[in-house]
Amino acid sequence: MRRNYNAARNVVFFALLGVLGIPGFATAITATKEEMTTACQWFADHLENFPESAPPFSFTYGGRPSAELLPKWQQSRQVRQLDERCVEYTMTWTDPESGLVLRCVAIAYRDFPVVEWTLFFQNTRQADTPILQDIQSLDATWQSGGNGEFLLHHAVGSPANGSDYGPLETPLGPRASKRIAAAGG
Repeated sequence: MRRNYNAARNVVFFALLGVLGIPGFATAITATKEEMTTACQWFADHLENFPESAPPFSFTYGGRPSAELLPKWQQSRQVRQLDERCVEYTMTWTDPESGLVLRCVAIAYRDFPVVEWTLFFQNTRQADTPILQDIQSLDATWQSGGNGEFLLHHAVGSPANGSDYGPLETPLGPRASKRIAAAGG
């Protein structure tokens, strides 16, 4: 049987992450109650309340947007407690016409305001599926709650120097954009 696998992964950080074990950087960060509440509400609105929630990802399949397709596909959900701090949610959508299966595995952390998920696409039939394109593992909109700018918390990555995975903050004003990618592709 022919199977195609594509995966897209995304992690949403709602608080600045510290870098552990690197001299000169914070070794621990304590999340505020407001950050935890925001992360929990966002997770509930986009992943936990499946299938009523609007997923935080999108794609185009056979020329049609996922927002149009997913409500019509067969859906299932599993919840598994990984440990006292982590809960794994697996949401699955199956296209009854082509057999394409989308599996979203999401992890919610109870001790830190972080949400992560990975998307897996699988062709379960021998025939080719329609074209799957424009996969956006994070397709979300945020509204500013006040007059200030958004502050994007992210990391340096690994340029193989003393700043590896160092925390960064980038203000995002009106119509601003920030592209984050690995230097090598």
